[in-house]
Amino acid sequence: MQSAAPVHRKRLMDIDRAKGIAIFLVVLGHISIPGVEPAWMADTRGLIYSFHMPLFMYLSGFVFFYTKAQFKTGDTYPPFFVNRAERLLIPFFVFGVILISGKYVAGQFVFIKDYKGYFSSYYYMFFETSQSPVISIWYLFVLFVYTIITPMLFRLAGGRLVPLIALALLMHYLPYFIEVSDDFYFDRIMKFYIFFLVGGLAYEKFDVLGPILRRYSLLWALIFFALLFLLAGTEYRYLPVGLASMACVHGYTLREHPTSDRALEYFGEHSFVIYLLNTAFIGVCQAVFLKAGMPREWFILLVFAALICGLFGPILLKKALQWSAPTRRLGRMMT
Repeated sequence: MQSAAPVHRKRLMDIDRAKGIAIFLVVLGHISIPGVEPAWMADTRGLIYSFHMPLFMYLSGFVFFYTKAQFKTGDTYPPFFVNRAERLLIPFFVFGVILISGKYVAGQFVFIKDYKGYFSSYYYMFFETSQSPVISIWYLFVLFVYTIITPMLFRLAGGRLVPLIALALLMHYLPYFIEVSDDFYFDRIMKFYIFFLVGGLAYEKFDVLGPILRRYSLLWALIFFALLFLLAGTEYRYLPVGLASMACVHGYTLREHPTSDRALEYFGEHSFVIYLLNTAFIGVCQAVFLKAGMPREWFILLVFAALICGLFGPILLKKALQWSAPTRRLGRMMT
């Protein structure tokens, strides 16, 4: 129950375009057939994994502070908590079950990489999550944690982000020096909070920061690609490369690019459902590739096919579910 009418805010088209870039990279990074794929694909994935989820967390933090969710305390907190659970935690559970069940069914016909068994999969969904069968949707669980703790921490910090960023910086580097449990994705909660809060800081300072990002977008791109390749494979690359990716991508999407903007906005608007289901559609493509016995030289065809399926398959499925009354609720969960 809400005591006030919902607030309708203007869509941030630059953020939609940035989400479009980020979700494209997520899908590309999920295409993997060890032992079959060429070295360039493994190298590409390694580069993508250096920054794509820090970028997503930055964008999520930016939107979180744009909606003023950091002020949801007191009487407004319980309904906010319920809303975040419905938006993030329930989809994590529901689509976790769907993915685990889908892998079980598919496993009757094709080989499933790192499959732990049906009931064991539910254990690894929450414990020893480095082996989680739903690791592809960990972002939902971690983002839920961030959204429910940030209003309380923000209030404790006196409405200032700097103390929280200092805490998040410590959280990010602590796992490099001591062992941190991966139960309930705690290691990822520690690692990515800094990027979420930097997104919030970017929103708070956007009157000054926005024009700088836009005006010097080429410079940010050069810095990003330099760090991406210079720090490739190094242990501490995530923070510098992640921060540089934010400046690069956000600077790019603040400028107008008529030939690509609409496509990026489209994928950005549908990034949630693509994130939820891209691995299922990619998995089908990979299974067909293996079953057909296609030669390794044809792997590039799999990349194009998997990109198309991973990007458009979830969108088409969502629209189909929303078309039918019995499945409309599930379709809305993907929006």
